[in-house]
Amino acid sequence: MARYAGKVTDEVWCFSKPEQRVQWPYNKWYNAHIKKVIRYGYVRVYWDRAINELRTLEKLKAEEHDPVTVRLDDGDRAVLGRVLKAGVETLMVFLDRISTQVEAEAFCEKAGIPPEDLIDLLGKIYRYLPFGAQMRQLVTEDDPAAAYLGQLASYKLGHSLALLDAGRTRAGRVRLVEEVGIPEDVLLDLVRRADLSRLHLMGGGMIRQAWALGYKGLAALQKATPEDYYARCVAYYDEVGKGKPFDFTAGAVASHLARMREAVAIVEE
Repeated sequence: MARYAGKVTDEVWCFSKPEQRVQWPYNKWYNAHIKKVIRYGYVRVYWDRAINELRTLEKLKAEEHDPVTVRLDDGDRAVLGRVLKAGVETLMVFLDRISTQVEAEAFCEKAGIPPEDLIDLLGKIYRYLPFGAQMRQLVTEDDPAAAYLGQLASYKLGHSLALLDAGRTRAGRVRLVEEVGIPEDVLLDLVRRADLSRLHLMGGGMIRQAWALGYKGLAALQKATPEDYYARCVAYYDEVGKGKPFDFTAGAVASHLARMREAVAIVEE
């Protein structure tokens, strides 16, 4: 890895190629993909890692049953080593230090990190962080909870990560019930959906299906047996008149539930 010797052109600090339709200069990309996620308190707690620990990993997603992997190569570990030598010991502090292109340029110059190597590592960190989804994607139109999504959106809680941050504690939900005017039971139901959206492979379709199967939240999925889950899925597919997905197997069900059991509970019930 060549040592970074000074400022370079803005093209190097871009997350897209010149010929691509949508351009992602550093500040725009960082704000949209990193800053909007790490602003939430629970993300800063549960997704933080020691830089020294990251240097020892081959992949950021290391759970046995999680097929979503973000592999780290020798170049990434070299960058992390320079980050550590620059006096930064945790991932969240590192991300805070490079929140703008100006800050990133200064940090790279100090630490001797080529900008393109930092850009590559940030792309992997983005895939490690939770994605979440719009709350409207997690609820069917005929669900009673759907009637309250507009109220959530008006309080800037239309995204699952935002709602989870505001409502994952009992005190937070008490405050939201008073401020937003959503019934307590409906709010908890929506927070449970938002909670699942932080997990890899749990998109809107999987979450809506979990509710249709009667598994309303992480705790319910963690208690489910593969046999019962499989049987409920078969009955569900028959009821809605859809054939079983090609990847719907007993092994896939077992791996899915294993991922649920490995997930850390962060919602206070």
